[in-house]
Amino acid sequence: MTTKTGGNFRARRLRSGSLAALIAARVGQAILAMFGASIIVWTLLPLAPGDPAMRILQARGVENPRDAEIAQTREELQLDKPLMRWTEGSPAPADNFI
Repeated sequence: MTTKTGGNFRARRLRSGSLAALIAARVGQAILAMFGASIIVWTLLPLAPGDPAMRILQARGVENPRDAEIAQTREELQLDKPLMRWTEGSPAPADNFI
């Protein structure tokens, strides 16, 4: 059975697979892409210039933060811990995100 477009309908149907398989493949690709992007971001984050605690305090409106404020912000965001410890425990409070 041929179609007006000149292709074999059955061969095209077998090649394309089912819609569920196509959706599952796309979802899998999306998950892999998000995982890869998060690995890249978390790897490059410590290389960013400046102190994250200083940037957050300046975003909150503190122009010249004292050392105690910087230390407190670092503790709140768990920046005083090694990188591998960031993923443990509870996340930082939601009001600290910019």
